[in-house]
Amino acid sequence: DDTLLGGLGADKLDGGDGVDLMYGGDGNDVYTVRDPADRAVETDPGTGLDSGGTDTVNASVSFTIEPFIETLKLTGTAAIAGTGNDAGNRIIGNSGANTLAGAGGQDTLTGGGSDDTFVLDAPTGTSADRITDFSASQGDRIGVHGSDCGLAAGTLDPDWFESGATATRPHAEFLYDAAARALLWDPDGAGAADATTIATFTTAVGLSHTDFVVL
Repeated sequence: DDTLLGGLGADKLDGGDGVDLMYGGDGNDVYTVRDPADRAVETDPGTGLDSGGTDTVNASVSFTIEPFIETLKLTGTAAIAGTGNDAGNRIIGNSGANTLAGAGGQDTLTGGGSDDTFVLDAPTGTSADRITDFSASQGDRIGVHGSDCGLAAGTLDPDWFESGATATRPHAEFLYDAAARALLWDPDGAGAADATTIATFTTAVGLSHTDFVVL
């Protein structure tokens, strides 16, 4: 178990095996994580603010980045999970089946190979994630939290999904606007409330209710 302290420039910190505590400090720092309990810290201990730089964690295990880390890259081939912080992060999967969650902010999610699950934030109107490589034929899935939408865990009922930009049903539902490559959540269906964009896609995708999993 090691404690590593970076300097004023761009540092590479790797504690090896064990549970490590790593402080990057100023500069564009790169952390290597091998244990889920490792900590990569960019919070200035004196001010509680960002130490500075654009920082990256390379993790071969499931990992959640702390505040002020910008990028999380999953390495290796294992089926692991990567979770962001409250800011807009870039989260990149490995060649295995990954679960990627931005966890706040406008995140960019890239699954890589295999069948990945992209877990979306609550529909706040300010945290629409961008998914760069969704492929239903590859087995990718959109994950939503049932507590955010009033849905039971499991598969998504087809009555809660509609293609198009305008809801026609008398209850809440997901909409996929293919022209805008946008996934929306409408809290009251054909009612007066506006639909909220919860994700966009960089390539054209054909979504259906079978591409969702309710967590």
